[in-house]
Amino acid sequence: MNAVEFETIIVCRPIIDLRFKGGWAAWLKKYSMEDDGQLSRISAMSGHNIARTEKKTQKLGLLPP
Repeated sequence: MNAVEFETIIVCRPIIDLRFKGGWAAWLKKYSMEDDGQLSRISAMSGHNIARTEKKTQKLGLLPP
């Protein structure tokens, strides 16, 4: 039996507004896969893809925890 695994980055709106160039609206257009108005997520089945996305977002101002 093979297991399916996803990795997810979850961020909150105040942090995006504070640290991401363009704020919440830019984040939703460029990265968000789903949001509820306060939280947003990006998911992938590959740790490599998540790491690549994380590096891109850090270059745009979203700092790691």
